[in-house]
Amino acid sequence: KRMLYLVGKATYCLEHGKPVSKENFQDLVKVIAEFSDKHHQEKEDKVLFPALKVKNDGEKKDFLGRLLMEHVSARDAIRNLTGALIHFDQGKKAKKKIAKIAHSYIKDMEKHIEMEEKILFPWINKVLTPDEQTMFIRKFEDMEKEDIADGVHEKYSAMIEMLEKQLEISMGNVKIL
Repeated sequence: KRMLYLVGKATYCLEHGKPVSKENFQDLVKVIAEFSDKHHQEKEDKVLFPALKVKNDGEKKDFLGRLLMEHVSARDAIRNLTGALIHFDQGKKAKKKIAKIAHSYIKDMEKHIEMEEKILFPWINKVLTPDEQTMFIRKFEDMEKEDIADGVHEKYSAMIEMLEKQLEISMGNVKIL
């Protein structure tokens, strides 16, 4: 949610002629692609969803498939945004395309997060025992240890804080809801 807010702020700045750089967008995309996508969605795609799919004779199998497809769509949107950023300095049309992709990504991810919070997480709490949930937490921690080098969380946290400061200055008193 924090990253979606920042993408929204950067997009607002882009659309309203406020200071925002190509590098700001590239940093946002990097955090989303490397951290949110790889280390959040990948855990769900490779570990959680397959385990839930066999739970209770495939209950909510279509729902899990929908979530997987939303992950694919999110990755596609980030790739499209990356491609559009190549043309960042090429005028209003290029900036309009960037903004359109960003708005679509934000809208889709907000719906996805809401679905996880309102449907997926309560369902997980219903069908997985506390011991099974603990097992998944350990598995996710092990995956992170394998995939994330020491200091990466700190690096991304610092990038996010830097972007928040830069975009806050650019926005002035404007609030994005």
